[in-house]
Amino acid sequence: MTRFPRIIAFSLLVSLALAVSILFDLFPLVRGHEILSWQWSYLEPNIRAIPLIISTFIYLLIAGLLFNRRPRWLMLWSTIGTIILSFAVIYVRFDNVLYEQWLRTVSGLTTGPHLAGAVIDWSSTRTLTQWADMMWDFDTLSGHIALSPPGLPMFHGGLNAILENFPAITAPVYAELLPNQCHNFLMLDYSHAEWTSSLFGVLMPLWSALAIFPLYACANRLVGHYAKWVIVWWALIPSLLIFTPNWNSLYPLLALLAFWFYLVGLSSSHRFKAIGSWVISGFLVSLLTFVNVSLAPLPGVFGFYTLLHYFRNERHDKPFYRPLMIGVWFGLGTFSVWIVYYIVSGGTTPLDILDVAMGRHLGQERLYLPWVVFHFWEWAFFTGIPLVILWIWASGKQVLGLRSTGSVTAISVLLTLLVLVISGTARGETGRVWLFFSPFVLIGVVELFHILNLQSRRAGWMMTWAQGIFMLSVCITIPAVDVLDFTAPPPAPDIITDTRPIDVTFNNELRLVGWQGDVIENEFVLTLTWKARQQILRPYWFAALLVDPEGNPAGEALVWQPFETNYPTTCWQPNSFLSDQVTLPIPDDAIQGDYWVSLSIIPEVDQPDTRLPINLPDGNQDIQLGLGPTNYTHSN
Repeated sequence: MTRFPRIIAFSLLVSLALAVSILFDLFPLVRGHEILSWQWSYLEPNIRAIPLIISTFIYLLIAGLLFNRRPRWLMLWSTIGTIILSFAVIYVRFDNVLYEQWLRTVSGLTTGPHLAGAVIDWSSTRTLTQWADMMWDFDTLSGHIALSPPGLPMFHGGLNAILENFPAITAPVYAELLPNQCHNFLMLDYSHAEWTSSLFGVLMPLWSALAIFPLYACANRLVGHYAKWVIVWWALIPSLLIFTPNWNSLYPLLALLAFWFYLVGLSSSHRFKAIGSWVISGFLVSLLTFVNVSLAPLPGVFGFYTLLHYFRNERHDKPFYRPLMIGVWFGLGTFSVWIVYYIVSGGTTPLDILDVAMGRHLGQERLYLPWVVFHFWEWAFFTGIPLVILWIWASGKQVLGLRSTGSVTAISVLLTLLVLVISGTARGETGRVWLFFSPFVLIGVVELFHILNLQSRRAGWMMTWAQGIFMLSVCITIPAVDVLDFTAPPPAPDIITDTRPIDVTFNNELRLVGWQGDVIENEFVLTLTWKARQQILRPYWFAALLVDPEGNPAGEALVWQPFETNYPTTCWQPNSFLSDQVTLPIPDDAIQGDYWVSLSIIPEVDQPDTRLPINLPDGNQDIQLGLGPTNYTHSN
């Protein structure tokens, strides 16, 4: 009892010193180094961090007030706090928080599953049977998908298929989201459902916050009332906040559900209930490995836990083969999803996908010894040094006193991490990739609270505030996520006012309010001034055909996207005016006289015979508009 508060005080002092160092970049080595070919950028603290600081203070203050109440109120507040803090972290760098969250979701560089789910042809048998080969095709679209099994793209593909049945929902959502990437022709090919499914990523802070419930359930099973601390701590994990909406933020939810079922099996006296719980636990782990190969080490945590728990708590009253029996049932669940995939895909095994993923992953050259340290350090850095210090202490207690002290959870995670870092299989960004280990660190710390019967609430809150301060130092100064593959919508083009007035409506969406035809040497320069009457939901194509005085076509029709595809009609804002200008060549043998231009709008470029209906000034309708006359005279 006398030494434990000292470790909390030590954690507090180290964390505060490190937080100051991070804020003022006193030791850039904590962010990586050139010798590692990896270093996180540094963002100098600025006034935009104030909302995050205030939100953290309020979160901790209200958590303290709710700590003595029923856990459900604390879990509800922690859920809200996780969401608010996630968005406050984004605001440190970006004005439009929801837009940035959405942009990260649809970006192949930042995430990738949404993009893959939209562009993959799920009706093709090659998609599942040759996924290992298809992984190479994603190299230019998303490096994340190029290293992953088909689980996440399949999820988004399935979500898209479901949403296709609800056009009343997807159509207005699409219209609302469209202006955000109105110029992105990759996304303009998406269906309304595929645009709508991107909202799943926007809500990622909510999904990741739900991990609080199985986290508390697991901790409560192990330590009773001490479990309340994990509820407070979850919202203070830097990697959980700073890497949103990456799917790594969601993996802890499933990992904790798997651990909860595993613990139910350990404590059950009913044989079939225990077996069922272990199989379900393994199934959830199987699901995780099917969505990302980075989750492959998770069974190691369960394996070490099984052995340590048996030798510490069960070896005197349970048969010696009990760990093996647990491993068999858990292993059956772990391979369940892959067995189904093997059958459906016609023989694709986890090793086939792992071979491609690791071949590409390990192709990134890294210096072994420095990275042995830095891989562990980065994960600890983004988990939170205050918690990690106590977790290491809990692991040490387990090693030094196997039968009576220490945390089985803590040492299970530590042993798994040691295997990982020594193997050299990681290649940077472990703070994000190994986030699924972080909730087990929280459980390990509260297990130590329980074992030492820590009664000092003050000591617990000292550590909690230290974690909060450290989280702030990381989230304020480390710009961890960038969207480089998607640009912002372009500004509206200028208006050309010196045109002939006209009032013609195309499909009740576009009004042609001015036009001008000028002959310059042997070219016909056509200027069109438009007014968008509403949000246009498709990137229309325009067609112009020059007609000579005898009514014959003068050359080929020009089919074009407005402003050389840089500002398609999907970007035209309602009630806005803009002018487009194109050039039609005049044939060398063209006759002199009055020329006309036949103008039409094509909804789909692959259906050139389809035209938008036109309401002419005289009340008639047509599918083409004649603009003229413009006189042409041969130049000498």
